[in-house]
Amino acid sequence: MDRYNRRIQAAMDGTVWTAGCHNYFRTAAGKVVTQLPYSGGRYWLRTRFFRSWPYRKSRAVSGSSAS
Repeated sequence: MDRYNRRIQAAMDGTVWTAGCHNYFRTAAGKVVTQLPYSGGRYWLRTRFFRSWPYRKSRAVSGSSAS
């Protein structure tokens, strides 16, 4: 996740989201946290399939309840 977030932030450089505007897209430190630097088409392609191989799967801890 850290690597993914570093790549997203690096791809933000030079986009309209980092053009010196101060708005709700950016934190006080200047990090863009609400937008992606890619097109809607690229987002669509990236979200068509879930690749489970990079993740470690485990069972939920029993005894926890969701209300």
